[in-house]
Amino acid sequence: MKVSNYVARMLCSEMEVGDVTTEWEDRESEGYPHVEMIHNEMIDTSRWSHIYEVVYKDLDTGKYWENSYRVGATECQDERPYEYDGDEIAFYEVEPYTVTTTKYRCV
Repeated sequence: MKVSNYVARMLCSEMEVGDVTTEWEDRESEGYPHVEMIHNEMIDTSRWSHIYEVVYKDLDTGKYWENSYRVGATECQDERPYEYDGDEIAFYEVEPYTVTTTKYRCV
């Protein structure tokens, strides 16, 4: 899936997990895909940025799309999502899978 930089920025800044774009007025005329935000989690940090992974489910096709973006780590770092990533943002098709984790506790 490819969307304009503006649409990608709006999707990750205006949505929370569980939100759906069908609730937005003028969604189709502005080029927003018909998606639900499934996952949005910080996965890494650098000195100046927080790096997030975001996953959307396309509600028309049932496919899942993933990308990562950066935001400034402090109030002095004025970095917005996809700010330096060009005019068009590509999302990559992914699929959900289950991970089983074993943990240990004191007895």
